[in-house]
Amino acid sequence: MNKKIWSIILLCVTIALFMFTVVILYNTFYELRSDASNDEVSGVSAIIGVAVASLGFLIGFVFLGGVSSVGFICSLINTKIAENTVIKRISKVFLCFFSAVLILILFVFVLSII
Repeated sequence: MNKKIWSIILLCVTIALFMFTVVILYNTFYELRSDASNDEVSGVSAIIGVAVASLGFLIGFVFLGGVSSVGFICSLINTKIAENTVIKRISKVFLCFFSAVLILILFVFVLSII
């Protein structure tokens, strides 16, 4: 297979990873917002709930980091091998998006350590 076919395959994989990443980000922040507005529970059950939710969010961010890393690598390879300028530009946009997601995940982990 030549570079043109590989660039189209990588573009399709990148678009699928983009949609998957957007859905995970939306659901994660929607859950954060709904958990923050829930003030009915108090006491020990609230502490256990917050601990489980925090662990779930950290695992989710690790999974999201893996998906974003694969999308970042696919976009980076596609910017190098694509012969069509439209595919190169689309890959650069996806590269910027996945970079922003990875920086966001890094920021969340740094804040969780502090």
